[in-house]
Amino acid sequence: MLGYIHLVLKDLVICHQGQALWDKIALEHNLDDDFCSHAKSFKDEDTFLVIGVVARELNLSLADALEAYGEHFIVFVMNNGWDTILNCVADDVFNFLNTVTYLHTFMDTLTFKGSLEKPSFYCEINRDNSLKLHYYSHRNGLDTLVIGLVRKAVKELFNIDVLVTLNEHYADNTGFGKGLNHSIFRIETVERDKRLFLPSKMPNKFQISSDVEEYINVADFAKMCPTHICFNKNMIIEHCGLFLIEQLNIGSMPTKLSDIIEILSPRNTPLSFQGISGQLNSLFTVQLRKTIKRNKTVTDPSIANSKVVLKGKMMMISGGDYMLFLNSIEISTVKELTEKNIYLNDMALYDVKRDVVLLQQSRTCQQLLNSRLETTVQNLKKMTAELDSHRSKSSELLYDAIPPQIASVLKQGHKVEPCEYDNVSCLVCDIPYFAMITTQIGATEIMKLMNKLFKKYEKFIIKYECIKVVSFMDLFIITCGVPEPKINHASNICDLGMCLLWEVQKIKVPHINLPLLIRIGISTGHVVAGLIGTSHIRFSVIGETINVARTIATYSKPGKILISNTTKQSLSHTESDYNLENNGFIKTQTKKAVYTHFLISNEKKSLWQLVGRTDVDRTSNGYDLINDHAIASDWQEMETVIQRQENVIGTLRSSKNRKGFRVAAEKIRAIRLHLHNKLNNESLDSGISQNSESNQSSVCNIC
Repeated sequence: MLGYIHLVLKDLVICHQGQALWDKIALEHNLDDDFCSHAKSFKDEDTFLVIGVVARELNLSLADALEAYGEHFIVFVMNNGWDTILNCVADDVFNFLNTVTYLHTFMDTLTFKGSLEKPSFYCEINRDNSLKLHYYSHRNGLDTLVIGLVRKAVKELFNIDVLVTLNEHYADNTGFGKGLNHSIFRIETVERDKRLFLPSKMPNKFQISSDVEEYINVADFAKMCPTHICFNKNMIIEHCGLFLIEQLNIGSMPTKLSDIIEILSPRNTPLSFQGISGQLNSLFTVQLRKTIKRNKTVTDPSIANSKVVLKGKMMMISGGDYMLFLNSIEISTVKELTEKNIYLNDMALYDVKRDVVLLQQSRTCQQLLNSRLETTVQNLKKMTAELDSHRSKSSELLYDAIPPQIASVLKQGHKVEPCEYDNVSCLVCDIPYFAMITTQIGATEIMKLMNKLFKKYEKFIIKYECIKVVSFMDLFIITCGVPEPKINHASNICDLGMCLLWEVQKIKVPHINLPLLIRIGISTGHVVAGLIGTSHIRFSVIGETINVARTIATYSKPGKILISNTTKQSLSHTESDYNLENNGFIKTQTKKAVYTHFLISNEKKSLWQLVGRTDVDRTSNGYDLINDHAIASDWQEMETVIQRQENVIGTLRSSKNRKGFRVAAEKIRAIRLHLHNKLNNESLDSGISQNSESNQSSVCNIC
């Protein structure tokens, strides 16, 4: 059964005893959320087991529980959107009950593609104006459920109280209908003035003009209904439509119905007069057993083996002695017409399937057009996204060297004039041993090294609200206080400088294998800032303050920050307190003397707070790491070693006798021994390799 049945059962329990009882049942019997999933199928045994549990919990017999369930089912579906359609089914009880089977079939076809074993209802009128309801089902034991279902439906839809009693019940255990249960109910009104059906307004006889033939002959009917079949109680075909006559070669000889068709639905319906009579309110779908005549000469096997399917209604005629199957070919698309080699002309002119096929084709064409349009829209969206991405990248490249505030003004089409700023701090840094590094590593490695360095710079430039003005090889010029004035420009630029000293130590120079060192000069004062260039615009800052900062940087020591006295004065106006070390006067390019100080630390913030690290030992403020002279000493010693190597190589290149070569070899041996003692046996001799046994170079071994 479907999970929808369980959903109604759950609602029944909650309405009578509350959510707690259902939660208890679900917990004890391991019923998860899928158990009430309306479109999911479950075994009948599982459903009946839970119904039995609910009956015990509600102190009801199984029969009473099923009857209560039937009544609650009507209440549930009407409260969940089905009330309008149910009220539009029929205007009396008789016709409503005869339409219920069609509703089952429609829902099965729409949602489950005809896979359900659905029940069937057929209603007749008794002589005493009561109704005889035939109920056919593959499931046994649901008679009391039908009683509750019918009684509640009639009350809710027609406001009639009825008595529903079970008169007969038997099962067909033979033939195709084996296991099909047939129950017969009597339905009568409680109030005598209520009617279960409306009187028929059809006259007993039509008044036909004398000049019109009274009956339609078989030939005309065969043309009007090209796929109809009329058969008797012996299941012999009396007459059929023109399409079947031509395509199946049905002639004057008696033909059994079972020779030409098989029933697809209702499922398990026996191909007998009695079996079909029990499903008169159901839509029948049958398949021709034989291949139609026109397909026998087709070479395509998929068409040659295809079978025509007919769908329609079975009707008893001539007092129940004959059965008429009025139908149409089950085709809904042009593709199906092609696959089965069927033509629209094979269908009756009034057959709505013609309109369905054309409508479906129109819908298919519209869907194809919509699909192409959707693809075009998606491509346009993709192109727009790519265009936006390229525009964004172009904008980033165009305005990369411009502060965001000024770039925003330019994008709006406004002109930006140069401005003077009185309080701006400028930082200039370079790599003191850059020339030596370029002689020891290749161009590609230099580019990788500088790329790492620039990434370190940019992260902290953003953090401390500074602006990168120039970056050229190993030279960086950074300002704070332009284009937007900042009160803490001096402290921001000093904190930035200490962050840079720490971060660059993480970068190892290839081959030399020492941490990178920079030196920094900082000055504060008046500058002029503006845009330079037309096709490639740059933000430029000029003035004496920049020149002083560059000069100070050249006087700074490797791994140190040297600041001017004007910067010191600006720092005194901030909340931070800095530890400075006097350095004395230096001469600038304008031959003026500037008093300078080495920046040691920020007394109110640790180095870890400046760089934003929380995973370090807080017992140390970290400034000892950037004020360590050991790294600078290693670089000085390395500079000496490399200079000696270059001298030796120069001697080797210039020597023209054996004696000069031996002198050079002795110098190399001395250099290697010195490096071995100082640098822990690591070869830094620009390519002269160590010998694993004697730790002497191959050049020395030659001697």
